Amino acid sequence: MAATTAATNAPTAAAAAAGPAAAGVEVAPATRFRRRAVGTVAVVGGVLTAAGFAATVREASPSKADYPASGVSNPMQSQIAAVLRMSDAQWVTGRKDA
Repeated sequence: MAATTAATNAPTAAAAAAGPAAAGVEVAPATRFRRRAVGTVAVVGGVLTAAGFAATVREASPSKADYPASGVSNPMQSQIAAVLRMSDAQWVTGRKDA
């Protein structure tokens, strides 16, 4: 069996690491904005969803009667948690029925 060596293409790797501008490729400002906007929305949506679950009023026990009772015990906190949890699905996907 012949010995093989793994070699990297150093100029190509360096150009890829430097970005498209260094390679002579122009990136339209709108494309850059869309990429940043999508990344920001993905991160903010995840943070809002996590905050909604963290703000949820906990149930006293796993019984079915305690679930509605937990929402009634602190209605303002329940409403804030519901808005935070649903905001991710509505803002990220753009759907009103999510």
